[in-house]
Amino acid sequence: MAGASRPLSFNVCLVALAFAALGLAGCHADFTERLDFRADGSGTMTVREVMDEQFAQIARSQSQDPFGIEKAKSEGWDVEQTLDDNGNHILTMRRAFASGGANGAFHATGLGQKTGLRNIDVLQSGNPFSTTVRLHTTIPRLLPKSRSANPWTAAGESMAASIVGIHLVISAPGRIDDTNGERASDGSVHWNLSLTEPTTIAMTVTYLNVANIVMSAVLVLLLAAAAAVAVRAQRRRPSTGYLGSP
Repeated sequence: MAGASRPLSFNVCLVALAFAALGLAGCHADFTERLDFRADGSGTMTVREVMDEQFAQIARSQSQDPFGIEKAKSEGWDVEQTLDDNGNHILTMRRAFASGGANGAFHATGLGQKTGLRNIDVLQSGNPFSTTVRLHTTIPRLLPKSRSANPWTAAGESMAASIVGIHLVISAPGRIDDTNGERASDGSVHWNLSLTEPTTIAMTVTYLNVANIVMSAVLVLLLAAAAAVAVRAQRRRPSTGYLGSP
């Protein structure tokens, strides 16, 4: 799943927002990357962007295609665009990845290319019956570090951080052994990424490979049944012992 797609639009607006945010009190945007694992290690990457009209206009002013919609479609993303009841723009992009392709799923998004997610390493270990998935990374602050001592710059960064929300969600079919994220009722884990401070992502989950377990159980039952049939056949075999003369 390696590639250069950049479906997230927030990265084209952060610098502009840092300096214009003081005049954008009503502007807001929310970005979520979600990674859903299946038991075989494959899964789906979903990128969801929710932004008001003001934020969308800022994004359009930075690029002719700030949301990367056409590029994303050409690279295999399923793209859906809607408006909610409040007039917010909702952009949802999905793309499946094969077993072992989780790292590529992270790296292929705009967030992955612009932050520490590009270096994330999803480690999978285990046996045919269970898999343990571990991931750990520290994502640097998402806003560019300013060397200016101007208080207006700091105020703009603070306002930008209050305008933009960025989240990571991971779901896997198994037992969460440990995590520093927030556990949701659906079994997924959520992190809120900071624009102004590093964010550490850590999670370990263990899940069973049900298909392999079922196949192994069926094989054991078949072998047991075959052994039982062989024993019964042996017991029913007529005796061939020698009978002496009267």
